[in-house]
Amino acid sequence: MKVIGLGDNVVDKYIHTKTLYPGGNCVNFAVHAKKLGTPSAYMGVFGDDEAGNFVMETLTNIGIDISHCSQYEGENGCSEVNLVNGDRVFLHWNEGGIAKERPIDLTLEDLTYLNEFDLIHSSCYSLLNESELAKLRNLNPLLSFDFSQEEIYRTEDYLKTVCPYIDFAQFSGEHMSEEEIKELIKKATNGGTKYVLVTRGTVGSVFFDGKSYFKGLAELISPVDTMGCGDSFVTAFILFLLENGWTKTNRPLPHVIEEGLKVGAKYSAKNCLIEGAFGVSKKYQET
Repeated sequence: MKVIGLGDNVVDKYIHTKTLYPGGNCVNFAVHAKKLGTPSAYMGVFGDDEAGNFVMETLTNIGIDISHCSQYEGENGCSEVNLVNGDRVFLHWNEGGIAKERPIDLTLEDLTYLNEFDLIHSSCYSLLNESELAKLRNLNPLLSFDFSQEEIYRTEDYLKTVCPYIDFAQFSGEHMSEEEIKELIKKATNGGTKYVLVTRGTVGSVFFDGKSYFKGLAELISPVDTMGCGDSFVTAFILFLLENGWTKTNRPLPHVIEEGLKVGAKYSAKNCLIEGAFGVSKKYQET
């Protein structure tokens, strides 16, 4: 079994400590998969600045395959972050940097490579247009997609451009009511996806398998840093489903889903006890 993150990478710049942390939804997925013992890869676009080189070096050192990535002259994806009571507060994002100008354009060679994996994970920040997602639909791997928490990524129009091509949708819904969550799940499944996960921070999580709703409880701790908390949960949950027989043609069994939600919560809580998305950092100086 092996998985790949396809899309965004970013450097989180912590203003309060003058520290750089590599991350991004798809990078985090690949790193957490590797930490959990699953061979993983990342495919995306890097800038040629310090931030881009830092993420590339980090992934290489961890043992993640980046052989199908591209690097261009320009600024890498970067976000400025502050930390307040252990919770992250985003100050600025450069909208992906050079990846916005040079988005992923999947070639036949890329598609052949991607077809070797069991699951491809992407996100709303990956700048993949509808035509690129359509190229992935007929491949063998499952396709999971993180819609994050912004309202612009859960409108009817946006869901209709993504959901027909994906198998698994994940949303952050920490402040949503159960009624709102069920309505969002209905919109996503009506759009075409089969499975939907909504993470709710300390409240827990809700998963819909096309037939039934499953609720997961969070493991409550005093966090050091919640950066990458949701990504770590999603990765552990997805891997558990895959390890227990989930494919495009085999549905995950109810007891597997229930146990997977527990596994995700336990791993996510553990990840909140380290700094940054996965504990790698580098000090920087203002220029």
